[in-house]
Amino acid sequence: MSKDCRPLKDYVECIETLPDGTKVETRIPYAKNDPGPSLPRRAKNFAVATVKHKAKGSPTASDADVDARFAICQACESFEFRSNRQLTDGTVIELGKCLDLGCGCVLANSHYQGTNKLRWADQQCPIGKWGEVDGQDTV
Repeated sequence: MSKDCRPLKDYVECIETLPDGTKVETRIPYAKNDPGPSLPRRAKNFAVATVKHKAKGSPTASDADVDARFAICQACESFEFRSNRQLTDGTVIELGKCLDLGCGCVLANSHYQGTNKLRWADQQCPIGKWGEVDGQDTV
């Protein structure tokens, strides 16, 4: 396994070669001066959103809605790029973070399988960039 990293203008790009020959690309942004909300505030924001989401039946947004929301976030001044990860099938997972004090969540495109507020249909952007979408109840 080998890892080759090089600094670029806005991030450090690393390409790791796994034992099976698969190449995984990661982009690590340089830290911004604005760290966004503190960890306790992010935890509170996420806890409130989770309670509301569960109370509404945990509706999920479609892949198209997730990607549309993510594109809006990427264009926002509060968005901080985190990384791109390319899977062996060529799929790219894009990750970022919202620095707005009313949010602070890690955000991702539709290929991400972890917890992602953009996947929650009942959620809305704290600064009004995107709203709720029709979703499918999962409970």
